[in-house]
Amino acid sequence: MTDCYDYYHQHNVTVTGTQWISPQPDRYPVQAYCDMETAGGGWTVIQRRVDDSLMFLNKTRKEYKDGFNLQSATWLGWLGLENIHILSTKDDNVTLRIDLWTFDQTYLWGEWPVRIDGEGSRYKLNVGEMLAGNLDETENGTFRANHNLGQFFTASDGDNCASLQKNNKKYGPFWYAAPGARPAPKECGSAHLNGAYHTTQMSSDEGCGWMLSNQRWINPVRSEMKLRKNVHY
Repeated sequence: MTDCYDYYHQHNVTVTGTQWISPQPDRYPVQAYCDMETAGGGWTVIQRRVDDSLMFLNKTRKEYKDGFNLQSATWLGWLGLENIHILSTKDDNVTLRIDLWTFDQTYLWGEWPVRIDGEGSRYKLNVGEMLAGNLDETENGTFRANHNLGQFFTASDGDNCASLQKNNKKYGPFWYAAPGARPAPKECGSAHLNGAYHTTQMSSDEGCGWMLSNQRWINPVRSEMKLRKNVHY
């Protein structure tokens, strides 16, 4: 099985949990977390956080390339940039979905067409117009609108964003602009979901955060990023 969509549609697996997938034949299988319930199921989760038990902040570029904590019982972790690249390019039409839960139990989500380039292009993020969801996406919104779109992935030992190196405890590894490419205070983008985890409710541009179109930051208590191809068997 190349992804969770295959398990759902070819083997009728409808219970959310871990499965072994082989996104590319010449690579070792990887244990993935399959969301079989949200919006029709078949989602391969690439990032999952529910608490501060796992550190995302100071992982190296290699750890983000290979993935980490993939064989834990609860699969709180990161699937790996190389796997994410393959999953987003092996099929022509792939959707990225982001689900966020806040401290006050607000649930926000969004879906975008996506393609993540390979290592030679520093895993550049390419997303299209928002397809659906209630994560605000306007001219001054987040993720696609002028900030994280078309940016390279930067880890704690990366070099794509000056502010990340200077203030890594704020943002954490994610897709960021090159130094000087964006005006302050959004020079690194308006979404950084691998940043320092907040254990109390707040609205801050530091740490794990997402900026809404009204310029208000939310700091999710739980986040999931996931991919699904759009094909019909």
